[in-house]
Amino acid sequence: MLKHRSASKVKANISSTTKTNLIRGALYLIVLVATCATPFALAQPAGTGGTLWYNGDFDGVNGTSNEQNTSIGETNHVYDDFLVTDSGGWEVTAVFSDNLENTNVTGATWEIRRDMSAGNCGILIASGETMTPVVTPTGRSGFGFTEYMIEVTGLAVHLPPGTYWLNVTPIGDGTGRSFDSTTSGANCVGMPCGNDRNAFFNCSPEFGADFSMGVIGSGSGGGTPTPTPTSTPTATGSPTCTPGPLWYNGDFGTSGLANEENTALGDGQYARVYDDFNVPSHRWTVTSVFSDNVENTNVTGATWEIRQGVSLGNGGTLIASGMTMTPVVTLIWCDGFEFCWYMIEVIGLNVSLAEGHYWLNVTPIGDLTGRSFDATTSGANCVGTPCGNNQNAFFDSNFFGANFLPTALEGQPSDFSMGINGTTGCGTPSPTPTATATATQTPTPTATATFTPTPTPTATHTPTATATATATATASATATATVTATATPTTTPSATPTVTPTPTARPTPTARPNVTPRPRPTPPPRP
Repeated sequence: MLKHRSASKVKANISSTTKTNLIRGALYLIVLVATCATPFALAQPAGTGGTLWYNGDFDGVNGTSNEQNTSIGETNHVYDDFLVTDSGGWEVTAVFSDNLENTNVTGATWEIRRDMSAGNCGILIASGETMTPVVTPTGRSGFGFTEYMIEVTGLAVHLPPGTYWLNVTPIGDGTGRSFDSTTSGANCVGMPCGNDRNAFFNCSPEFGADFSMGVIGSGSGGGTPTPTPTSTPTATGSPTCTPGPLWYNGDFGTSGLANEENTALGDGQYARVYDDFNVPSHRWTVTSVFSDNVENTNVTGATWEIRQGVSLGNGGTLIASGMTMTPVVTLIWCDGFEFCWYMIEVIGLNVSLAEGHYWLNVTPIGDLTGRSFDATTSGANCVGTPCGNNQNAFFDSNFFGANFLPTALEGQPSDFSMGINGTTGCGTPSPTPTATATATQTPTPTATATFTPTPTPTATHTPTATATATATATASATATATVTATATPTTTPSATPTVTPTPTARPTPTARPNVTPRPRPTPPPRP
């Protein structure tokens, strides 16, 4: 019989160890009789390839909250560790977790991390979300719940040798619960074998338990259980085994669109610009990503995402993402007044991308001052395809109320300056990316900016020398630094940088990490 102590704690037959865990606020499901569940064989995974790691079957002992959008209204994640032992690494095609649940599964999120420790979520290596997970009954049950394998398929993630943590969390329909099943390693594959008790609940150690989950794919160098790898296209031409520019959309053009988080827009407010790129017939290994931004905020970090299938009102599938507090901030050019052009780069990545069509975003994180705008481009000095010439970018912002809208609807029918460094056509690279995809044109603009405190969001732009937002008779916060078109969701005070460049040639920039822009002066009120 289950005893509900609170909305966030479920247990029966409390032991002293469990009492310690309850103090941490973990969500538990514990059996009264350990033998009430009958062991069955693992449900057959749907992912392509073989089982690289499986932590073992449900042992009938316990379960910990692993759920999103269920009846408790909370999101909780269980992570457990696995080892990539093959010298050539693993190609992950699917991930899964086994959960005791009675919610109706409508989707799933997944993450792979490194370097987790107590109170530290470590480094996010790859993550995503799907509305079409494979949901398979395992044949096991306990405590009135049926166990299901929740599997995310269709992945293409390369993992070099090392220790990682996996989470796969079911998304419910607002009803029921979901608990990741504990395991003692029965029928395990790979290492560890449900026996090292190195799991985490959110970012806190989950003492005394291992959890049923696994990884599907192929490996090299031995140690994999007869994998059937997905076919990898054979690279044509000369492979690039030294990291370098794989795609660069081109140099700064005439304006920009809001690309920022935690700037003067407010704490937790963001605006993100995504532009598309093509991975040709040979696989890429991404070692760094970057965007070129016209900004006057003090950069304290950066987020990045790679997506597929983006369309109007649809963010598509998140392939890989992450956040760093130590981006490489390289000054490209400064106008001597207020806004400067910086390359914001996230390095140290190791993301494998198969042939296909993707969208990239790299967003600077500010210090709650100033603004940041992803620079537009017409493709000057571009690398790869498209070459700053297909106007297939998207804008997503909680501040401006935009849900993956084509940038043309934000008054910017443009392409945007950003790019990818890495290798193609060869094995696992050493992640030492180049500083930049040689951007070689410098505008010499006359920049002006007006900012009225406490702006009200509207993603708008005006075609004047001071690009301000237009909605009604009152001005509004703009998503663009531009001398171009307008678009209007709402109204009131303005935050409107203007850039009116006159292009002049400049030499290839010298990378300067962690440049801090100078503080922005307070301008007089706009008439």
